[in-house]
Amino acid sequence: MPAPSDHAAAARARYAWRQAIRRLRKLRRWSQDRLALELQAASRTADRPIPQQRAHVRRTIQHWEAGDTLPSDDYAVLLVVVFARASELDRGAVLAGSELARLLDALAAAGYGPERRGLVLSLAALAVTGRETFAGWEVRAGPAVAGVVSAASGGRPEGQGG
Repeated sequence: MPAPSDHAAAARARYAWRQAIRRLRKLRRWSQDRLALELQAASRTADRPIPQQRAHVRRTIQHWEAGDTLPSDDYAVLLVVVFARASELDRGAVLAGSELARLLDALAAAGYGPERRGLVLSLAALAVTGRETFAGWEVRAGPAVAGVVSAASGGRPEGQGG
């Protein structure tokens, strides 16, 4: 049986995710149905299958916003595709204060470690731009995003390939 502190940490992670995903959706003035539609479109772009019944995807969003569940890696990739600016993916730069930076911070708060966030970003970038890695991506965001780039580049400073 998990320790009570594990339950508390999981509850905090779900609460942080719940607040962040709702805030990101509301910033765009989107309904849950609209976000479901956008995730389905991103699913086709990124070749990451999710249910094609929009009601099912909308229920998934409802569970996130209720704090019942956290996103799977497939959904996290699709959320990056939806919330990243085209220029961020094209140039490989996460801009401070952008929706992508907020999403990455939310994923960090939800328990996604640097390696996992790096994988999610790499998969999204590969799907949208054809880049296989973002090891050289420039970071202009908070500490959660900086950890992603460090993990993705194997801790090497920018420009020092391996």
